[in-house]
Amino acid sequence: MVNRHLEVLEFASHINRYPDLKSLTADFSQLMSQFGLTSFIFTGLPSAGYDVAPLIVCDHWPEGWTDRYRDQNYFAEDPVGRWSITKRRPFRWQDAQKATTPTPIRRQIAGEAWEHGLADGIAYPLHGETSAVVSLASESNLSIDASDEASIFLAVSYYKSAAEDIERLSRKHDKPALTYRDIEHLKWMAAGKTAWETSCILSISESAVKVHRATVRRKLGVATTTQAIAVSVQRGIIPL
Repeated sequence: MVNRHLEVLEFASHINRYPDLKSLTADFSQLMSQFGLTSFIFTGLPSAGYDVAPLIVCDHWPEGWTDRYRDQNYFAEDPVGRWSITKRRPFRWQDAQKATTPTPIRRQIAGEAWEHGLADGIAYPLHGETSAVVSLASESNLSIDASDEASIFLAVSYYKSAAEDIERLSRKHDKPALTYRDIEHLKWMAAGKTAWETSCILSISESAVKVHRATVRRKLGVATTTQAIAVSVQRGIIPL
């Protein structure tokens, strides 16, 4: 047991050695496997009704699970997903599930997760300038103690910070050339304002707002307002 805690400290103390997300994630994955955590996801947390996909930084779930989860819009009903938004401390999946009224769809989510090798897990919500979660899973009932949870939290925190730094550097040269006005429109879009409401706020015509929104979507390479907001949050252009 002591060895894996020391390895977490080793991982944290050499976090700046990783040149890319692939090598960082490989070592993090190997480290987590020593705690019985065989898969995980690191993702930003979407606002209600938004797709989580553009916010995913690293998807290390079993093959097929993420697509199934998204296709069925499970996030809206998943107790673990909902707790990730509201909680400020790490929590066990089973605590979220027990505290939520069971419904057929929630039982279906838990059953299908089990079939994909996600029997039990622990989630680490990370709230700051942006909100994210690193959720880790075990193929069987999870057996970790308080010292394990603390070590995992340390590794998760360093992993998140390093992954974000790597992603930020990789996007530095391909970030779209958005103007101050573009970002202003994005912020009002993210706030849920309609084109008409934005026109009143900015004292311009509604048609001008629509044209500007179309320009922003083109610059970001997306087709919808929802996608524009998600991509902008993921790239750090606007806060969540």
